[in-house]
Amino acid sequence: MDPAAEVTRLTGEVHAKEEALNALKAKTKAFVDNMRSQLANESKKVAALEEKLKEAATAAAPSAADKSSALTQEIEKLKQETAAREIELKARAKSFADAVTAQLEAEKDKSRSLETQLQHKTEALAAATAAADQAKEMDFLSQTALAAGSHTDAEFNALQSQVSSANLDMTDLRERVRSVEADASQSAQQAASLRQELEALRVSSEQQRSQLQAEVDSLEARESALQAELNSQQTQVKAEGDSLLEADVAKLKELEFQLEQHKIENQHLQKQLSDKDFQLEQLDGYRRRADDSDSKGRQHQAEISSLQSQLQAKCDEQASFSCGKCPELEEKLAEITQLYEKVNLGRSRSDSLIAETQSQLGEMQTIKQQYVASQERLDDMMKQNLQLNEKISEKEIEVTTLKAEMKKWSMEMAELQSQHSTLKTDSTEHRQRSESVHADFQKAEETLKDLQTKCEQLEKKNQELSTSVETINKENTDKRQKAKALVQSLVSEKTGLLEARSALQKEVDRLRMEVNQRNAENDQQVKQFRDETSEKNSQSAATIQSLTDEVAQLKRALTTVQESEKVQQRAKELAAAKREIEDSNKKRLAAKAETQKLAVELENVHKCLDHITTHVNANCTENIQQIALVQGHVKEALEVLEKRAGLGAQGKQKTPEDDTAEIVRKAEALRSGGAQPNPGAKRLEENVSRVSEQIRQLVDITERLCDIAVEQNDANLKDVIINKLTQTFTQCFSDKLLAVYSKADEAVSLLDAHGPTSESGHAAVRPTG
Repeated sequence: MDPAAEVTRLTGEVHAKEEALNALKAKTKAFVDNMRSQLANESKKVAALEEKLKEAATAAAPSAADKSSALTQEIEKLKQETAAREIELKARAKSFADAVTAQLEAEKDKSRSLETQLQHKTEALAAATAAADQAKEMDFLSQTALAAGSHTDAEFNALQSQVSSANLDMTDLRERVRSVEADASQSAQQAASLRQELEALRVSSEQQRSQLQAEVDSLEARESALQAELNSQQTQVKAEGDSLLEADVAKLKELEFQLEQHKIENQHLQKQLSDKDFQLEQLDGYRRRADDSDSKGRQHQAEISSLQSQLQAKCDEQASFSCGKCPELEEKLAEITQLYEKVNLGRSRSDSLIAETQSQLGEMQTIKQQYVASQERLDDMMKQNLQLNEKISEKEIEVTTLKAEMKKWSMEMAELQSQHSTLKTDSTEHRQRSESVHADFQKAEETLKDLQTKCEQLEKKNQELSTSVETINKENTDKRQKAKALVQSLVSEKTGLLEARSALQKEVDRLRMEVNQRNAENDQQVKQFRDETSEKNSQSAATIQSLTDEVAQLKRALTTVQESEKVQQRAKELAAAKREIEDSNKKRLAAKAETQKLAVELENVHKCLDHITTHVNANCTENIQQIALVQGHVKEALEVLEKRAGLGAQGKQKTPEDDTAEIVRKAEALRSGGAQPNPGAKRLEENVSRVSEQIRQLVDITERLCDIAVEQNDANLKDVIINKLTQTFTQCFSDKLLAVYSKADEAVSLLDAHGPTSESGHAAVRPTG
């Protein structure tokens, strides 16, 4: 086997592996670029989906429908099915990866066992070569000993020629060995450089593999983050949809309640409207009655005027005759006046009824306006219901679009998983190729060692060298066969992997078909749901129409019942009005009798007051005269005492008034506060003021007299005089006025019993003490 050809073969294989590695680098770079572009597209899709979800959330904020819960449940079912399908696919991919790794481990074990067998064989070959070298040395020594025993010239010459030829062969062999050593050193240098390049390529491939693994991990993390974000957004959208659904349900309930309230109000308003219609119908009768009463009143007035004229004429004509017919005429005149009063009363009642009916007409107009407003509210509520149905359909369309996008995402995820699996298979193939290159390099080193041993064997023996070369060729052929078998096994494994990949692709296609079938079923269910909602709406409209017809029939029945009730109520009202008029007449007559009685009592009170004033004035004049006499006596006694005491008492100060003066002043204040504008009361007040002034003067004089008497002797004349004055006044006002006061008290009690009209007449007469 030529080492140069082996080296060229090895260099060719290294170049081929470099080209394969460069192709793998380009493929990985393209894959990374593709993954980055797909990641950018996925991020764009995620942003678009986020915007769509936000738009859907904002659009779903105003209103939602009752049926969205079924759609959300269907979406949840689809999510669960897709999650289960993803878990199943992941489990299958994991099992496939485990099987591939198990096969790779088995192949690695086989390669290790082959390496150990090769090492054992090389060790056995080295032992065999050493034994052969020892045998050669022993044969050479025995031949030299035999040559020394024979000293013939021919043998010497033959040996010399053999030695020369052997020397020539040795020189040739040495030159060949040198050339082989140079080639071997060159090939070793090339192998070292190739080993360094292979190591660098291995390091770079490991780095790229780690980078790819990091990028794959980042993609998986991004995928999980996007999935988590999608799940959170779905849960948020679901929560918002549930909250909006609850709010819409509450709003619908409230609107239904308001609808019932409006229906009740409409019934009440229609009832009032029927009442007002009946009253309007009665109003024409009242107006006719009022016109009839006016015409009758005018006729009666004309009759009264004609009767008065006739009466006046007859009175003038029959003035000379007896007046026997005058009471009859007066009775007729009284009857005519009573009729006229009744006519006026009926006219006033008709006017009041006309005003009442006009007010009821105003109320009826307001009721009509309220009825129109309630009808408008009902129309608005129906419009809102239609808008809610439209928004429900829009939400269903958005849900279908979201389902389609979810399916796209699942398909893209499946593609990413397949690409990831292909990337893993490519990395395993690259690792296998690098291991095969390393094994070939080890084989090249082993062949180099074999060549060195062969060179040593060529120096000793050409035959053994040829035999060893044959054995090495046989081993190389065996190795090539084994390598071919290994390559064939790897090719078969690759075909198996491709078949598994095609099977997975078929499974993915089947899943896509199932998803499409599910989408078709969901679309059919949505269509069926819409048909059911339209049927329900038509049924509700028919029920509403039937209810309106029943309400109209009930209204007509109510109008008849209400008309009968109104007739009875009107009869009752007329009877009550008649009773009220009779009661008012009775009260008026009783009040007239009461006023006459009070007038008589008031006249009696005035007479009593006049008698009291005259009596009090007489007593006051008499008291003034008596006080004047007492004052004259006291002045005389005071002059006598002053003459006795001298002028020293004139410089003394006057003492303050005692309790009697204080009582008099209080009485005067009370009297002045209770003064009345009556002239008799004015005279009485003047007389009492004169008496009080006289009493004050008398008190002053008596105080001076008492002071002088106290200075002259120890006698206390003040108490004596005060007691005397009080006795005279009590006798004067108690004995003579007792009967008068008793009569005044009786009059006051009568006035208090009948009212507060007579209090002003006797407020200034009652004594204060």
